[in-house]
Amino acid sequence: MGNFQELTGSLVLITVISCLGSLQYGYNYWILYSPTLINEELDNVTHQGSSRAIYPRRFALELTIAIFPTGGLLGSLIFAFLVDTFGRKRTMLLNDIFSIVCAFLLCWFRVIESFPLSFAARLAAGICTGILTTVVPMYLGEIAPVNLRGAIIEMCLFFMTMGVALAQAVSLPEFLGIEEGSPILVGLTGIGPLFQLFLLLFLPESPRYLLIQKKQEREAKQVLKKLRGSHYTEDEIEELYQEDYCEQEEKGMRVHKLLCSRGLRWPLLCSIIVIVGQQFSGVNVVYFYTDSIFKSTGIGDENVVYLSLGATCLTMLAHLIGIYGVDAWGRRILLLCGFGICSISCILLTMTLELETTISWMPYMSTIFVMIFIFGHFIGPSPVPIVLTTELFLQSSRSSAYAIVGSVHWFCNGFIALVFLHLQLPHILSF
Repeated sequence: MGNFQELTGSLVLITVISCLGSLQYGYNYWILYSPTLINEELDNVTHQGSSRAIYPRRFALELTIAIFPTGGLLGSLIFAFLVDTFGRKRTMLLNDIFSIVCAFLLCWFRVIESFPLSFAARLAAGICTGILTTVVPMYLGEIAPVNLRGAIIEMCLFFMTMGVALAQAVSLPEFLGIEEGSPILVGLTGIGPLFQLFLLLFLPESPRYLLIQKKQEREAKQVLKKLRGSHYTEDEIEELYQEDYCEQEEKGMRVHKLLCSRGLRWPLLCSIIVIVGQQFSGVNVVYFYTDSIFKSTGIGDENVVYLSLGATCLTMLAHLIGIYGVDAWGRRILLLCGFGICSISCILLTMTLELETTISWMPYMSTIFVMIFIFGHFIGPSPVPIVLTTELFLQSSRSSAYAIVGSVHWFCNGFIALVFLHLQLPHILSF
C-alpha cells in the first residue's frame, strides 16, 4: 500500500486526531438513527400516563427519521462557505463547539422527555454530522501524500465504524442500555468533540489551503516539513504552484458556478453517480432490517445486540482491507468488486427472506448474506466516493464539489429511509 516511508509520526498523529470527529459521527449515527433506540424513544414521547397519545406515532417516527438527514443536508450546503472562509482546521473547531451544544440538548431532552427539543437536537446533530462527513476527508486528503491519499481518507470511515461499535457496546443492557442510563448514553456524544476541541489547537492548517487559497508560502512549507518529516519539500511546493496555475479558470468556483461549469461537468457527474449508487445499493434497507433478520434465526431478542456488534466488527475488518486495497489495487477495482458483491448478496438475500417461512434453516442463510453484503459495501461503495471527490477536483472547486456530493448523499439517505419506512411501516412500528 503505497510507500510507507512517507507515513511519518506527525502524519499518523494528525490523522488520528482528525478522525476523532468521525468517531463522534459513527456514535451519533447509531444513537440517533438506530431503529431499536428510535422506537424506545417514541415509546416515551408518544404516551403520557396511560396510553393517551401526545403525538401520532407514525408522524413522530417519520419526523424522527427524516430530521437527521435533513440536518446533514443543511450541513453539507453550508460546508463550502465555512471551509473557504475559515479554513479546514477552524471549521472543525467551530463544529466541535456546536457538537458539544448538541450533546447538551440531547441529554436535556432525555431528562425532560420533550419531543420538540428532540426534534431541534436531532436537526442540530445532523448539521454537525453533515459538516463532519465533508471537512474531515477533505482535510485528510489535502495533508496526505499522493500515494497514501486513499488510505488516509479511508481512515475516517474506519473511525466512523469504530464509533458505531462503541455506541452499540455502551448501549448494551450491561452498561447504559437501560432507561436510567439513557441521558448518559446521548450525553456521551459530547465527549469526543470536547476532547478533539483541545487537540485541534495543535494541528496545522492544510498546506494546500495555505498556499493556493491564502498565498502563505512560508506557512505552507513549514506544515509540509512537519508532515513529511523532511526539510526538502520543494517538489511538493512546486506541484502546488502548478495546480494553482492550472486552475486559474476555477478561481472562486462556488456551488452554483460548479453546477454550470462545462469543464467540470463530467467529474461532478461521476462523483454524483457513484454516491447515488452507494446509497441505492441497499445499505440503508439492510441497516434497518438487520435486527429483524437476526431475530428470525431464533437466537433470542437479548442476543441480537451482540450479533449486531459482531456485524459492525466485520465492517471494521472490511475497512482495513479497503485501507490496504484503495491505493494498492485502485479505486475502480474496489468499486466493481464491492458493487458486485452487494448485488449478488441482495438477490440471494431476497430469495432467502421469501423462503424463511417454509425452510427452517433459511434465516441463518439470510444472516450470512447480510454479513456478506456489509463486507462488500464497506470494501468499495462506502469509502471510494469520497476519495474520488478529493482527486477529481482541484483546490478552488473541491469544497463546492464536496458540498454538492454531500447534499446528494444526505438527500438520498433521507429519501430511502422514508420510502422504506412507508413500505415496512407495520413491521417497524411493532419492532
